[in-house]
Amino acid sequence: MKIRETIEKQLEEVKANRRSLHKIPEIGLNTVKTAAYLRAKGIEYGVDSIDDTLIENGLVMQIKAAVPTDKGIGLRSDIDALPMGEKTGVSFQSEHEGCMHACGHDGHMAAMLGTVQYLCEHRDQLTQNVTIVFQPGEESPGGAKPMIEHGLFDKYKIDCMIGMHVVGDLPEGKIGCRPGPMMARNGEFQFTVRGYTAHGAMPHDGKDAIVAACSLVMNLQTIVSRNVNPLDSAVITVGKLNAGEVRNVIADKAEIIGTMRSFSDANYEMMKQRMHAVAEAIAQMFNVEVELVIDDFYAVVNNDEKLTAMLAEVVGEDYVEIAPRMIAEDFSFYQQIVPGLFYYTSVGDADHPYQIHDSRFMYREEYLLNAIETNVRLMEKLGVLCG
Repeated sequence: MKIRETIEKQLEEVKANRRSLHKIPEIGLNTVKTAAYLRAKGIEYGVDSIDDTLIENGLVMQIKAAVPTDKGIGLRSDIDALPMGEKTGVSFQSEHEGCMHACGHDGHMAAMLGTVQYLCEHRDQLTQNVTIVFQPGEESPGGAKPMIEHGLFDKYKIDCMIGMHVVGDLPEGKIGCRPGPMMARNGEFQFTVRGYTAHGAMPHDGKDAIVAACSLVMNLQTIVSRNVNPLDSAVITVGKLNAGEVRNVIADKAEIIGTMRSFSDANYEMMKQRMHAVAEAIAQMFNVEVELVIDDFYAVVNNDEKLTAMLAEVVGEDYVEIAPRMIAEDFSFYQQIVPGLFYYTSVGDADHPYQIHDSRFMYREEYLLNAIETNVRLMEKLGVLCG
């Protein structure tokens, strides 16, 4: 039987898994119910082992090759949700108030379970071990890095990693990807400006944190525009500025919070250096104290060229080479250890116009079969699965 025909017979099971998981969204690493559901399905489908020792509520399942081997491939699905209310009105709406699978991780899990089911049913065709990583904390605080630090690549032989994300803004039924940098390195910053108060009518008696903060924000705008090659991409965005308490009192404190992103490690490090320079200059210029804290989050998602070429070949006319996106993904940390491929599966259509991170986000579950088929065909191309 052909691959697609076999996978299409999984549709009702894929739908059932997706809807069951959609009802129980959980945040960060606290994915207890989700992990329990995944474990039960792994046992039902017949995986060889399930490991829950690497990270809280993270699972590593393995399906072993028909003949013992030291070769292996890794597949990863994130499993956490977003802390937001749902407004879809569907019958399987979230049962957890203030939580929703608005980023499609329910679909990621359903597609991965579909892949697991297919592989278990065809384990006699496996020439390599397949390690399936169900990872919590992708949205925050990050689950990939601790899974690696706690021994993922020490315990399991993984020669390359494959991951997927659903999106609603590609043409219907398409698979999107690109070689090299596809998603950005990101971090968050917080400036704290400290002066001291005075009457608003006598500003010379104080040190105005608001004026200093405003100048600081304006100076941040030139870091990218005057230091990054116009043919490259980087962004510094101030999303929050808190200062002042009373209309006629000079503010003694201001907080500036934002995000920074780049497809280049060199540009990212340059931005950090320049931000510290701006902080020092503002402190001297306005005779205030300026503290800067930068938290580095995820690395650049950098797709292996050979794996991307294989993806384009197996997908054929449904492959779309996309432009890089400034969003971030902690799948990038796996790619720092082994060659990796991260691709997008289009799940939207005219009846489902809302995008990820929207409280109305919903999609066609039939398109999840495309992700299962893509995973299977990639493994076939890589020689992991032989018909």
